[in-house]
Amino acid sequence: MKTVQQDGLNPGTADDGVVLSGEVHEALDPAEEEAREEEHFRDIVRAILFYRLASMRSIELSALRLGQLPPAHRARLQPIMGPALTKWRACVEANYEVLVEIVDVLGLPWLPRPQNASDSLVELMRGKDRAFFGNIRPQDSSKVESTLRQFVRDWAADGAAERDACYGPLLDAVDAAFADADKSRVRIAVPGAGLGRLVWEFAHRGYIAQGNEFSYFMLLASNWMLNHVTEPNSVTLYPNTSTTTNLIKREHQFAPVTIPDVSPLNIPDDAQFSMVAGDFLEVYGAPDAAGAWDVLATCFFIDTARNLCAYLDTISHMLAPGAIWVNIGPLLYHFADMPNYMSVELAWDEVELLITEAGFALERVEHVPSTYAGSALPSLMRVEYNSIFFVARKTNGSADEEERAAL
Repeated sequence: MKTVQQDGLNPGTADDGVVLSGEVHEALDPAEEEAREEEHFRDIVRAILFYRLASMRSIELSALRLGQLPPAHRARLQPIMGPALTKWRACVEANYEVLVEIVDVLGLPWLPRPQNASDSLVELMRGKDRAFFGNIRPQDSSKVESTLRQFVRDWAADGAAERDACYGPLLDAVDAAFADADKSRVRIAVPGAGLGRLVWEFAHRGYIAQGNEFSYFMLLASNWMLNHVTEPNSVTLYPNTSTTTNLIKREHQFAPVTIPDVSPLNIPDDAQFSMVAGDFLEVYGAPDAAGAWDVLATCFFIDTARNLCAYLDTISHMLAPGAIWVNIGPLLYHFADMPNYMSVELAWDEVELLITEAGFALERVEHVPSTYAGSALPSLMRVEYNSIFFVARKTNGSADEEERAAL
């Protein structure tokens, strides 16, 4: 079976929001840092395995609220809500089997294992109580739900329109730039790769493609998808089970989605396709990354920066002269409302200025309507971004490149 190289998929190389990019903070003793990373990794695994209990608590709360209604109202709503709660439980159980499999393929020695060969890890986990999982942060439980929806965006036919809007312009721009080139020699980096579909699309076209991801939730799910799922439409998920508001029809909450729409193995036999875990600034700011890449493809990524100047320095460092940077996404600034994190929020005209000052010529700038992990669900609410799409080419360097390199 063809496998996708997963560099750094182990504790100590990736995090999920602990390192403050662009901030100065005290360095930890290597042993202490390794221990902290190991515990963080375990927290993420436990959060994934806690999905069933967290979801069942939400269902129980809905049932409790129904039971607290006046008898006449309860009698009217029970025929509606009773079957919905039953279906909700069934969908949660189906999702849980997939989530446990994502963890199970890792073969983690510290997880309990079934004593009998006929037993499964999912049945063992279903028998664990709240104390087994420890203190699960609400934001981590929310990220498990987001991961389920990300499968739709990246690997379901239902997400095709969203992929066409977001990935299509990037793929087309790169194909146009290298129409006469030997694609097997063109190196493309895709930071913020999520579940790996954009990276896969580049590899499928014959490019050398490397995804970079910081989140363990994304890394574990993409590892399972890219290395352990072989047949199209072989897995069924219910990604909207936790959505209880703005529903047009109740059936939309429990609509099944099959993944993947294509086999992840459907790439050239000699394809160079890899995923690397870690912080973008550390991975591509390393000395051996200097001028090593012909293309940077960023999709809904640049606004993950706490300090965009640090991103631009790294981008200038990693790209060869004449290389192109293709981007699409909004400027949401993920850390803008987090008081304990550095965040500098710039307007697009300011970002545009910084890009040119960093030694890039903007060849195309357009506004493209796009959504993120939500367009497949019929809803009374729709979030649509007027995303910036641009193609920038690295020139021979900026006026202050030597000054930045000396810092």
